[in-house]
Amino acid sequence: MITISLKELNAALNVVIPIVNRRSTLPVLQNIQITPVNATAITLFATDLEANAKVTVQCEVAEVQAFSLNYAAFIKFTSGLVAGLKKGTDAPLTLEVTAQDDLLTAKLSCNGITTELPAIGGDYFPSEILAHEATPESATLELVNNLIAFVDTEKFIGALSRVRHSASSDLTRPVLTAICFKVSATGYEVATADSFRLAIESVATETGVVLTTFYLLPARLVPIIKKMFNPDCPIRISRFILTEISRDESESIDRRNVISLAQNSTYLDFYEIAGTFPNYEFILWQEGEATTRLELDYPQFLKAVKFALNAPQATCVLPLPVIVTVGKTHTQDGTVNSINARYLLDLLNSYPQNTEKVAWCIKDTYAPVLFYPLPDINNKQLIMPMHSPEKRGR
Repeated sequence: MITISLKELNAALNVVIPIVNRRSTLPVLQNIQITPVNATAITLFATDLEANAKVTVQCEVAEVQAFSLNYAAFIKFTSGLVAGLKKGTDAPLTLEVTAQDDLLTAKLSCNGITTELPAIGGDYFPSEILAHEATPESATLELVNNLIAFVDTEKFIGALSRVRHSASSDLTRPVLTAICFKVSATGYEVATADSFRLAIESVATETGVVLTTFYLLPARLVPIIKKMFNPDCPIRISRFILTEISRDESESIDRRNVISLAQNSTYLDFYEIAGTFPNYEFILWQEGEATTRLELDYPQFLKAVKFALNAPQATCVLPLPVIVTVGKTHTQDGTVNSINARYLLDLLNSYPQNTEKVAWCIKDTYAPVLFYPLPDINNKQLIMPMHSPEKRGR
């Protein structure tokens, strides 16, 4: 039997649920595993096979084995109970698992309300990616030297969120679905690219890293990271090499990098995307090379782009030094840049709402257009221009 605080259990469920694959064809992946650690703690664990989330919760544990419950039914029950509590109060929840004819049933009770949910034994649930207790005949786990960084969570999540829109969704080129995380002793830089646009943001901070290194984080995990981690506490980022070995130890059969994000008793572990991220330094030209530089009022520019998308046959007449129509933006001096309007809207929406001005830098008609918010120039974004068939010689 497990006796646990209702509010703490509900909070822990909300931490691991974002990783649950709601559309998986494997029903077990829609479950959350509960595993006793000792007589005073349990772990809640969820996985989609490529990433897993785990959190430890303090409670009273007596004679219970690992089991899993459907996430939807579990959180529906606990959330309903929390909603019925008086403000500032809590209540103990008891969870007891019984077996009958090889079928497990979990009985949950709190404040006189009881429900029974079907359970699955822990042996049928996928194992953790970082199995620290793995034996030599199954796998070895090696921490890569000096690849541990400590970052401010709020700044880290903010930087990831502001570049995520430029990551590709094309799974045939997995490297472009990643966020390149370059970390050094004096700070870190995050970058995404999908062949048509590039977004980069730099953060100056002490990380504790000795050697400059690169991580490739799946961009799809950004919303999950945002939901899982408390912005007021730092995150520890580690990289491991996970090597699975054949039982006779004759040869290595798999070797993959695993990234671990940890904060107090909360962990998010996932496989690093394999490959080499494009060298974006060749594409990123400097502001001094610009032939035209405009400072645009952010709210008016955002309004103009939205207007152009909603009324493609019209021309925006807002008091700006640019004229915006769908697929084309040009300055009043005649310099023309045809830009994907939805890419431009994604870029503008990634900026904080309190942004006042946006710098628009043009090198030439065929070069990528450089944007960055003012006065903060740590975020730079490029969008490749679009050329009409006539300009391509068609």
